[in-house]
Amino acid sequence: MMLLSNGPSLQLLRAPKVRGRSKVQQLGTPSQLQRNPRVSQVTLVRNLS
Repeated sequence: MMLLSNGPSLQLLRAPKVRGRSKVQQLGTPSQLQRNPRVSQVTLVRNLS
């Protein structure tokens, strides 16, 4: 959770679900978001860091 307070990841987590889905689709993992949104958010944070 410490990483979330330091980077732009907070904006991604607060952004609408539609934008989150588009981000995940760009990364090429839309299935993970549909199955587990929390897991996809963690992967997004890891990719940004």
